[in-house]
Amino acid sequence: MKQSFKTGLLLWYKKRKDIDQSIQTQLNLTGNGLGISSVLIILPNSWNEIRLIEHFFKSLFDNNEHIRVKYCCQQQFASLLDERLRANLTTYSQVDCDRFGFPLEGFIKQIFIQKYDAIIDLNFGYNIFSSWLTRKSNATIRIGFNSDFADDFYNIILDKSETSLIEKGFKNIQKVLGI
Repeated sequence: MKQSFKTGLLLWYKKRKDIDQSIQTQLNLTGNGLGISSVLIILPNSWNEIRLIEHFFKSLFDNNEHIRVKYCCQQQFASLLDERLRANLTTYSQVDCDRFGFPLEGFIKQIFIQKYDAIIDLNFGYNIFSSWLTRKSNATIRIGFNSDFADDFYNIILDKSETSLIEKGFKNIQKVLGI
């Protein structure tokens, strides 16, 4: 799906206005996952997509207690999530967005009080809120699915053309994170 010229222009303006003091850090990825100590997973903005990936991520970090996992999703889906996911959940709603859909600075500061080694945006399509949140994270590893503006936000881009490829993408996330 092609994004409108207006959306592209708005992103260009926000990126030019954004004075990122990105600190380039190096992270060692190892077979036993000791390189990653914290991950923020941004859940999709569709309940059907959340259900598709929820089981995978519930079990993914069960055997990796050394990794601190935090989840982020729209407030409307919070009560529908598994209890284990809700225990480490930050929610957002319309009041956390500006009029264009970008996250407000207050929300960005709140969620990034803690530093994350990796951010995983699980929206299968372009989502201005989660993409911008990923960009503002300054995380060393920023993973997201392929979309019109993916190159501007992620340094690891997964293909999403078929369900089997999505599952393969989740396995690739495991490999990248070393878990």
